[in-house]
Amino acid sequence: MGLDSAYGIGSLKPGVCTSSTRPASPFEGQIIYETDTDIVSAYNGSAWVYQSPLRFTTEAARDAVITAPTEGMIAYLTAPTVPAATSTAYLPTGIQTIYNGSVWVCVTPVGSKNPSSSQAFTGSYVDVTAGGTVLSVTLVTGTTALVSFSGRIQGNGTYSRLSVKSTTVASSDEWAVFNRASVEITCDRTFIFSGLTAGTNTFTMQCMTHTSGSIADQMYLTVQGIA
Repeated sequence: MGLDSAYGIGSLKPGVCTSSTRPASPFEGQIIYETDTDIVSAYNGSAWVYQSPLRFTTEAARDAVITAPTEGMIAYLTAPTVPAATSTAYLPTGIQTIYNGSVWVCVTPVGSKNPSSSQAFTGSYVDVTAGGTVLSVTLVTGTTALVSFSGRIQGNGTYSRLSVKSTTVASSDEWAVFNRASVEITCDRTFIFSGLTAGTNTFTMQCMTHTSGSIADQMYLTVQGIA
């Protein structure tokens, strides 16, 4: 790296190379710009460390460049293949991912909704399928995620409830919302969903009641990974 008047008085120009043609004998503090990855890196005496924001199109593009990620690394994806939502309330075109030591966690909120169709309740937890589509969100998480959900419930005199399951953890009354009244009440809850298997997880809203006649609508589900 040296001074280059073409870039302005006193400007520093890093060494230019590709990720496969880095200097063979780097020195501590040396800075390079990789033309194939669009990343600025600095040598810390034992390894090249990324210095610039990491931006890729997909998970595959990120993983092809960052073959040995370290905990705390952040990468922005402009066209990720995951997350996904069945009925989109908030499905971002780009997401921020953080490596937590085992997986790249999506820390951008992803939401799904079914505001207009009514869901009839049954005597055990079943998927919310109002309008013919399961209300769910899929994204990469660690072992915990921040989950928010809501719905307008008519209880019909019994404990009618909405809850959320994941790919590996069943719905539970522990984090459910309830309405016993025979009037419509909007219920919501935000909680930390723990006990997840790190990796791609699907979160699905479910419903349950003890007697027939309960319904719900205006249902929303949002999930955010916790690195």
